Amino acid sequence: MTAVFDNGKIRFMYPENWTLAEDGTMDPPTVTVQSPNSGFWTLVMYSEEYDPDELASQVVLAMDEEYEALESNPATFELGDYKAEGYEMFFSCLDLVVTAKTFAVRHHDLTLLLLWQGESRDFDELELVFQAMTLGMLQSGDT
Repeated sequence: MTAVFDNGKIRFMYPENWTLAEDGTMDPPTVTVQSPNSGFWTLVMYSEEYDPDELASQVVLAMDEEYEALESNPATFELGDYKAEGYEMFFSCLDLVVTAKTFAVRHHDLTLLLLWQGESRDFDELELVFQAMTLGMLQSGDT
């Protein structure tokens, strides 16, 4: 089964056994959906004047400050008809190897920054869910 997030501007579906946390008081507003295990999908909603490439680069810089020996590589993300440039990242945390991916896209009057993260051994499976959530969000409201 699926649950639905809809704040009037952004709409997406996510697995109902995942936990959603929305912080609309933050500027910019942020929504995180946590899997029952190690993964999470985070969406940050900026106004359209923010540059998608710059936002994704800032995530890598912040992660590099947080995690020793962060490895990052430029990556292209293709979701249906949508294409975005971003980064793949790999790092260790609490003896776990973690994979993270970040990119930003323009969607209607917003610039959406996404961060997908999970333990590397689970990431391939999680990524399928992250992709479906993201593609559904990007297609919502399209005519």
